[in-house]
Formats: sequence, structure tokens, C-alpha cells
Amino acid sequence: MKEHIHDKSKYIASITIPNVILSGLLLAYNIYLVVLGRVNSMTLVMIVLCGYVLFNTLVSKSYPEVVRLSDHAIEFESFGKIDRYEIDDIHSIYIKGLANKGLYIRINGGKLVRGRYFLKSKKFSYGDELFTHLCQLEKKKNPNSVFIKTNSY
Repeated sequence: MKEHIHDKSKYIASITIPNVILSGLLLAYNIYLVVLGRVNSMTLVMIVLCGYVLFNTLVSKSYPEVVRLSDHAIEFESFGKIDRYEIDDIHSIYIKGLANKGLYIRINGGKLVRGRYFLKSKKFSYGDELFTHLCQLEKKKNPNSVFIKTNSY
């Protein structure tokens, strides 16, 4: 199984600090404002936004630190949680391209706590290979994908 690992220092700088620490502090501050009675629409928007970011990071583990690929399975690992998908059990995969070879991936419909992943392939070891392999997997499982039709994989 080929292992693609997110650079540790970049993971801390781009995922852990902004998603966990800063969103957590911002959420706590906005809840503090609510307790003080200083509520406005921006406070409520910030609470929802920070809650969503923290949920995606800590509960659904949508930002993998390690991606493992083989001919039979794919695994996404984040904060010690591993989501494993057998290739034959993947009924649908949807990839949306983001800036700088970033990808939003939904597997089997992408549920609230499993099956939705955000990753920037260039920040992983063997990132180009990871990007190509994921695109080929989508091409195999979803040949009518707009992403595949607009890119040559």
C-alpha cells in the first residue's frame, strides 16, 4: 500500500493551527459575547462558521494527514482516525478541483461524519502521483464526471 504523508510542519501550519486553535479561540470568544449579551448577526455567523470548521476537523476528520492507496483499497487518516474504503465497495466518487491541486473528495455520497475530504495533493509526499491516482479512480468509478471531462487523466 502506497502511503502519502502530509508534510508535518505544513499540516500544523495549515490545518491544526487555523482550524483547531484559531477557530476554537474565535468560537469561545463569540460565545463569551453571547453570554455578555452583545449578540449581533456577525456573532451568530461566526459561531456557526467556527463550529462547522471545528466539526469538519475534529469530528468528521475531513482533512487527512495520511492517504494510503493500493489496487484494492484507499485509506484516509486524520488525528488517529482511519477511514478505509475497499475499491470494489466505492459506488460513487466525486472530485472537485480546488486551487493549487487542492481537491474536495466525496466518496459514496459523503455523509456528515464520513466520506468528505479536503486535501492539497502538492503538500503530500508523492503529491502528483496521489493526484493522478485519485483522478484515475474517479475516471473508473464516474466516467461522466465534469472534473474528468475537463482534465485529461
